[in-house]
Amino acid sequence: MNKNELASLSALSNLGVTPAGEFAWPFDPSTNLLVMSVNETVTNVSVLPVPVDSTTTVIVGGKPVDAGDLSDPIPLTEGDNVVLILCVAQDGVTVSNYLLQITRQILRAYVAALAGLEASGGALYPAFNTSIYSYSMNLGFANASIAISPTVVDNNTIVSINDQVLGSDNSSGLVILGIGSNQITITVSTPDGLASVSYTMIIIRAKPYLPSLLRYRRNPVFALISHPQANNNVTEQGEGAMNYTITPSLPAGLVFSSTDGSISGVATEATPLTTYFITATNPSGSINSTIQLATELRMFLFIYLIFIYLFI
Repeated sequence: MNKNELASLSALSNLGVTPAGEFAWPFDPSTNLLVMSVNETVTNVSVLPVPVDSTTTVIVGGKPVDAGDLSDPIPLTEGDNVVLILCVAQDGVTVSNYLLQITRQILRAYVAALAGLEASGGALYPAFNTSIYSYSMNLGFANASIAISPTVVDNNTIVSINDQVLGSDNSSGLVILGIGSNQITITVSTPDGLASVSYTMIIIRAKPYLPSLLRYRRNPVFALISHPQANNNVTEQGEGAMNYTITPSLPAGLVFSSTDGSISGVATEATPLTTYFITATNPSGSINSTIQLATELRMFLFIYLIFIYLFI
């Protein structure tokens, strides 16, 4: 076999690298310089050389590699790394060499931190500082939700609120608040997953207001039979979902509202002056009151009122 034939056999037909990188151009056996890049997380690679002739000895980084096998891991530093690959023909003299230049991207220094933090409905305590990680805020019962607006030091970082990753504008939407203490955790993470930091907000939502007294606009009430009863309303309502109960039941035709405590309707039967016990409840507790009510015919009511006026 002549020298030219040996030279053609002491060559590579293909070359693989794992973990896979990106070659600057497709592999060409006649090109002795091979250039590729890998990202910053790749700290070593192995080379899979495929010689044209199976009798060719391949040496990668000074160590022989059997046909079809991966080379030992080759450590990579940041920036350019050069690996020498030799293909030695069976005569032991004819050699083809390849230079594999691998550029490992430089690890970027991400900054996992907030530059600002705002919340709708109130002010944080203490005032925001990037190195302070715990905050509190007091809100009224009417604030059933809150919008969190964090800004980051590094726009490449990832922000999540209560484990929900935010979009590119870092807007949280609305976070639902329960009554009492609500913990909201804002986490800033680097895209490589190597660093993260968490900020905690304790939002105290007040209990709903409950009046100390329960009063009706008219008390006592004298309702005429078959005559529409104008709404007799509670003078002061509480906050939140109020629930009202009355004992005993109202006379036939009159209606008691369990949501606002009002009394309305048209009485259809005569009843004496009776004391009714009313309870109003919301998440803050309950209050009690009484109302006196009678349903009478017009003439009886007229006589009754004269009697009260003259003798009581």
